[in-house]
Amino acid sequence: MWHSLVSGNIMASNPEWRKTEAGWRQVFSAWIKSGAPSALLHASIFFDIRCVYGSEAPVDALIASMQRDIQKNSVFLATLTRTALATKPPLGFFRHFLLESSGEHKHQLDLKHQGLALINDLARLYGLSCQTYRAATLDRIEQAIREKLISTDTARNLIDAWDKLNGLRLEVQSQHWQSTGKASAYLDPKNLSSLERKHLKTTFGIISDVQDVAQQRFLRGYS
Repeated sequence: MWHSLVSGNIMASNPEWRKTEAGWRQVFSAWIKSGAPSALLHASIFFDIRCVYGSEAPVDALIASMQRDIQKNSVFLATLTRTALATKPPLGFFRHFLLESSGEHKHQLDLKHQGLALINDLARLYGLSCQTYRAATLDRIEQAIREKLISTDTARNLIDAWDKLNGLRLEVQSQHWQSTGKASAYLDPKNLSSLERKHLKTTFGIISDVQDVAQQRFLRGYS
């Protein structure tokens, strides 16, 4: 994500992203009304807004305005859902891992973009549907439980999947750093025990199942 923000110049140093509350309201409203890929990309980044310094009142007002606009526009959530579900966990039909076929990471899995990012996207969809806004992934899932947008069992499984993937990613990154001096979220499944591989497949399966649930909820009635 950090690399994407830098490469896309989505930084505080860019004057385009330094706006007043009214300016941000106008931009957020335009993104919600637009189905353009760039608008969806920006929404997936900027709608994770939170206050890090100063008064929270302008941010709270902006979030409230954003939520009202989203509630009035089910097409936006449907379009965002299609984008979020376009990437699937790396499991084949017979539950074998779908590994990178070429390049530097041949025969490896991307735990970040093929795992954690998919859960973050799902949490964002549910979070934007909630009446009460939450910014963090796990907080969004918990809020979706409280507002009965997702079943407790489904949500708890997704939280467990996030915890397991995050722990495995940190372990893999640490190993890469110690051996190469670089951090990487890519994993060769051969380096796992048979039990660990089974658990990882189960984790990816949970993500796939929740994607199906989200598709039914947010895309029902849309072709």
